Amino acid sequence: MTQSRAMGLEILRHSCTAPEILKIVEHVSAWYNGGRKGSPLQGEEIPLAARMIAVVEAFDAMTTDHVYRAAMSQERAMAELFQCAGEQFDPELVRKFAEFHEGDVSEQRREVAGRWMRGLDPEMVNSYWELNCLPSHAAPPTIDVCFQAKLLDNMYDAVVFIDVAGKSSCGTTAPSG
Repeated sequence: MTQSRAMGLEILRHSCTAPEILKIVEHVSAWYNGGRKGSPLQGEEIPLAARMIAVVEAFDAMTTDHVYRAAMSQERAMAELFQCAGEQFDPELVRKFAEFHEGDVSEQRREVAGRWMRGLDPEMVNSYWELNCLPSHAAPPTIDVCFQAKLLDNMYDAVVFIDVAGKSSCGTTAPSG
């Protein structure tokens, strides 16, 4: 588990060409006060997106059941974030996250997702990735394509299929339910 971030970053380095994204992922585990061993950045030196992900990731980890402990209440998790604000987390982002969390989160999610989706430029988004998942032709689906589509329909995590030649095929179907 201690190597998961480094391994994930290495995997991402082979498929992502955007140095900004790599820097964000690299520094998500940095502590705001610089107290995390192996992380040279602190405070505002840590990319804003990395500081944001750190807060949300910690809250999610605390409020989710794990095999080694039960989930905390959202109130207790929020108290933990405030207790670690200034040391592990950006205190201003913890405050803003708490304000956001107190509001109507479902409505805010719809609003932010809609704004984000309308603002996407497909060419720019695709430029971040070396592998492209654009369909090459409109041939009738093979049994493999049907299997992959059904598999993707029932999964909730990202999947990329790579054949023995290293060629990828990506699914674009969102999971239902």
